[in-house]
Amino acid sequence: MLKKVGLSFFMVLFYIVVFAQQKIEKPLSSVLSPMAALFFEEGPGRLFPSDYEGKHWITIQWKTRDCIIPNTGSIYSNIQFLNIDYNEFKDLISNPCIAYCDVAGRLNSPRLLNDTARVHSRVNQVHDGLNNGLPAAFKGKNVIVGIVDIGFQTNHPTFYNADGTVYRVKKFWHQNNGSGAAPKGFAYGTEFSISSTIQSARDDDGTHGTHVAGISSGSGFTTPQQKFRGMAPESDLVFVTIKYSNDTLKGSALGDYVVANPTIIDAYKYVFDYAAAVKKPAVTNLSWGMHTGPHDGTSIFDKAVETLSGRGKIMVGANGNDAGNQMHVTTTLKGDTAYTFVVDRNRKDYPDESVYCDLWGAPGENLGLNISLFDTLGNLLIEEPYVFASGAPVVKRTIAKGSDTISYVFSCQKSYVNNQKPNILALIRCSNSSKCRIRLGITGKGTIHGWNSGQVYRWTSGSFLDKVKGNDYSGKYLAGTASGSMGENGGTGKQTLSVGSYVNRNNWIDYTATYRAQNWLKTGEVSVFSSRGPTADGRMKPDIGAPGQMIASAVNNKQFAGWMGDYTLYQSQFNGETQYWTMFSGTSMAAPHAAGIVALMLEANPSLNLNEVRQILRATAILDDLTGNDSNNNFGYGRINAFDAVKLALSMNHTQNIGSVDNKFILYPNPSAGFIYIRAMEPVSQLFNVQLTDLQGRNVMNTFSAPFGGGTIKADISGLSNGIYLYTITCMGYKQTGKLIVQRP
Repeated sequence: MLKKVGLSFFMVLFYIVVFAQQKIEKPLSSVLSPMAALFFEEGPGRLFPSDYEGKHWITIQWKTRDCIIPNTGSIYSNIQFLNIDYNEFKDLISNPCIAYCDVAGRLNSPRLLNDTARVHSRVNQVHDGLNNGLPAAFKGKNVIVGIVDIGFQTNHPTFYNADGTVYRVKKFWHQNNGSGAAPKGFAYGTEFSISSTIQSARDDDGTHGTHVAGISSGSGFTTPQQKFRGMAPESDLVFVTIKYSNDTLKGSALGDYVVANPTIIDAYKYVFDYAAAVKKPAVTNLSWGMHTGPHDGTSIFDKAVETLSGRGKIMVGANGNDAGNQMHVTTTLKGDTAYTFVVDRNRKDYPDESVYCDLWGAPGENLGLNISLFDTLGNLLIEEPYVFASGAPVVKRTIAKGSDTISYVFSCQKSYVNNQKPNILALIRCSNSSKCRIRLGITGKGTIHGWNSGQVYRWTSGSFLDKVKGNDYSGKYLAGTASGSMGENGGTGKQTLSVGSYVNRNNWIDYTATYRAQNWLKTGEVSVFSSRGPTADGRMKPDIGAPGQMIASAVNNKQFAGWMGDYTLYQSQFNGETQYWTMFSGTSMAAPHAAGIVALMLEANPSLNLNEVRQILRATAILDDLTGNDSNNNFGYGRINAFDAVKLALSMNHTQNIGSVDNKFILYPNPSAGFIYIRAMEPVSQLFNVQLTDLQGRNVMNTFSAPFGGGTIKADISGLSNGIYLYTITCMGYKQTGKLIVQRP
């Protein structure tokens, strides 16, 4: 079968090339390779996919070195590699100095030995280090990466170093395992600290944790040239399996809330305590979330996180996968009433329907909800009185009309202590999902937010709709939105770096050498599922976008399922077992990508705090037509850029700032060889002034002023001698002072 496929492939290639050469004029065909000729005729497409900047790799062999385009691409004698768009290519090939031109297309493309996600975020350049102008290769050495999750194949080869000689998981706290001693300071679970016992204590509750850890820190050991390594492949790992504090509740909207929060906070502390003990910085990753809470950074979980955050202690979280579910609703009321239909998106699969909705009102105001039941013809079957947050703490009712029954539990609080908002948590169940529609009435004053998580006792998705089959109130009822769909835990905290997802790839070759594609996806575009901000208090979320859709990483081999085959890119053998590398999608995959990059930044500068990490990511983020030209609630600051982020983190090692800890400006690179850039972290409407003096206080560069709206100012310091200088930036009464090192070879 493989021989037949191969024969067909070359037959197709033959006809394509012959057809292309017939259509290309002689003067062009003399310098164009068959692939370049085909590209000239056909343009970008499936055979010649562009990168997310719309560019292609072109190889030019010039007749002489004098013909080379200066300061562009890579040059090897009279051969030049250019990354240009199609129109630039068509203009270029008329150059009479070209001896030969080739184009990289799908039919002749090399199979990268580094997976695409690392290329998109420029992690490959960080790993190459010296070859790209860094003082060393950065791979997360001497940084702790904590993965708080479930489903760890602790003996997977990717958790060894690159040649398999060193096992890198230093601690494993299995919170659900009671076979041994708990960690010091905790009273549950078992701590495993010896390599052999860690590997034998694997957690086979799924594969999520294995995949996540492989993205952040896998070495790729047993894959060709470590192709499927993670972002920080030399980091030390600490795993924590999350304990279900109520083991009778399976994974669900209610189950997540009951089981997760306290044990996750404990897990964070455990990771940071270990890091402190070994005197290393740490970053934790949480690809876990839910929608119970105010979504404004005031939840108990987010408040607890704030107590743990600090220098060298960074927490990263997934922003959520609910942008396409219409699960967030918001309205501003003046004592009037708004209506919406609440549905479980999996209702067709179950005989009844249940929804789990969390509603929050405006500070200091009251909030009321009521439930009504309609049939498919729009007839009102049941209507219940309003329940108010200021009333009884819990209201339970079951009402039947004929064969139709609706039951609900409203859990109410008049004023939540951390934000003074009224809150009603509604658990609603209808006995006849095929014929009945649940309507929610909302009354109060001020801005109200609600989140529908789907079924109470199952992991599903919920929606707020203005129409359901048989009931159409388009424009009259509230419909859910993608905005505000970020989750609690990973998407709302002020001290959590929240990560959104974009498309990493849309085609691949699986482990059976079968070509597969999802051509409706556009590489570099925000994932449809990636949850959007803003938070309920108006903050941008996510903070940054990272590759999260179609991400290859390690899989727990005890949990490998048949459906994964089409998405599995590689299999290997290790310790007598088959090991797998498979693609999954979600902000669960984007978050560890960012966490691994934060580990690289901490290797470069171990004292970074979260605010500085955010400043660096904002200053270095990749922006284009797909991300938008400025920060937003789809991509955050933009696409994460590991290479420039590590360079800037390095430069901040040498900057001694005076005054505010949370600086409003970043000056980089530092040290600098010729140019410096000054960027404000927030747009300012007035001029800002920059002054540069030597250590004797003499002005060495004319003070310059510039208006600022969020961009970057560039200054030439190539005339300065090597040494240390002082800079002062002033703006609207704010002053920031620091040291600048000028250092040229």
